[in-house]
Amino acid sequence: VMDSVAFKLKAANAIRQARNTLLNTTTESGSPAIGAYVRLYLYGACAVLFFLGFIAWFTASFIQGTIVMIIALLIAASESTFLVPPVEKALTFYLENYLWRIIAYAILTLPTFFSWTTFLGGLLILIGCAGYGYCVFKGEKPVLISASSKDAQVDLTQEFESSAFDDKGDGLLSNYQNV
Repeated sequence: VMDSVAFKLKAANAIRQARNTLLNTTTESGSPAIGAYVRLYLYGACAVLFFLGFIAWFTASFIQGTIVMIIALLIAASESTFLVPPVEKALTFYLENYLWRIIAYAILTLPTFFSWTTFLGGLLILIGCAGYGYCVFKGEKPVLISASSKDAQVDLTQEFESSAFDDKGDGLLSNYQNV
């Protein structure tokens, strides 16, 4: 009986750790990270905006619907950069501050307000911007996967300097080298 309980606790802990690693749902202090939930909300808002852009193809204009769908894909792609670490590393200046995202998304949503069909999608993205504004207000910083993995890797050029291999007579075997 205890083995099954211990196994269930270990499995639940492994699932929690995997979720926190993938979604970054907790900060270093263990408090819930609001930015991760705003990112999930923006995925849904981008899906709605993309669908409204598709509807705009038939109700408003083909060009506006295409522009709105491209906007939805751009926002979803910028939120998904953690899946491709080289892209995340290249966009670090943009991703390391929520204010940049707020400004970019607010500017990108302007074309959505030109049609009643896509108006709701633009409002949903602006609500996501307000969520990131709340993150800024709370003092939360985005967690970048590429930045945290860079710290975890060991740079051997720093660990083993060329002077470390010089014979200075201070190594472990220094007493036996001069025999």
